[in-house]
Amino acid sequence: MRYECCKIVVQMVDTQDLINQKIVDFLKNLGLNQKEASIYLTLLAKGSLTILELSCVTGIPRTNTYRMLENLKKIGLVEEIVEENRKLAKAADLTHLEFLFNEQQEKAKTLEHLYPEIKTFLKEMAIKQQPGTKVLFYRGKDSLKRQLWNETKARGEVVGFIFLTYDDIADSKFAQKIREELYLRKINGREIISDNDKYLNRESVEMTRKTRVFKYYQWRYLPYEKVNINHNVLIYNNVVSFYTWFEGEIVGVEIYNETFAIMQKQLFEILWSIAEEPEVVLKRKGKEQKQKKSPIQLPPYITYES
Repeated sequence: MRYECCKIVVQMVDTQDLINQKIVDFLKNLGLNQKEASIYLTLLAKGSLTILELSCVTGIPRTNTYRMLENLKKIGLVEEIVEENRKLAKAADLTHLEFLFNEQQEKAKTLEHLYPEIKTFLKEMAIKQQPGTKVLFYRGKDSLKRQLWNETKARGEVVGFIFLTYDDIADSKFAQKIREELYLRKINGREIISDNDKYLNRESVEMTRKTRVFKYYQWRYLPYEKVNINHNVLIYNNVVSFYTWFEGEIVGVEIYNETFAIMQKQLFEILWSIAEEPEVVLKRKGKEQKQKKSPIQLPPYITYES
């Protein structure tokens, strides 16, 4: 009985943490940062507090608390009241939050309406005479997400050598988003992996064969004796895109050069032609494992009568 009670309490705590995180995410989407959201929710839960009290409860330094309260007052989520010669901060009525929400909705609608036209204008303003070659460097998760997202600009196909997946480079939410975008744009993907790839298993094969977003995706295998893949190389349009580890973090490089991209694509096609389907590789590896585990059959002893 005691165990069941503890289990229920843990579940309740987990549920409350999930609710709190959803509220914080909602407030972030309205333009608040993590600390501003924490201040607002604290005032909502505890009522009127002084800056010192608020700083103690949230753990945010008093000077930062003061600055963030000013921001929250500007957008109407916090009010200042005077009580017995003390200045107190108080969460505004929830109608103010609703007003902020509606305001953000209107902004989103306006942006959605204007974007197609603005995009056309910006394209016309872009420099038409661009250099034949340019190299872009990316470092940090947000920066690498931009590099990854550039693959959705591919005209028809992205090919390359894979060591790290979208999940490894960014996160699962972004990985799902970019796979969905590649699927919707019907961009084909062909990739070669090697022995050091952790996704060479039956579960990955089943997932890529049966999951909708992998409809236009193919992958093959080459042993490391032929090509030791220890970083990513992706080729599309006139771009060769690299991702690799450097000083403990993933960094990326994009090279925009048509001649370079054509040669890299040719090298890929040569290796693709000799690479094997993952099902064939796994079947062969399974047989090899069975042979290793099978006991050695020794010939029976021969006895001689004297």
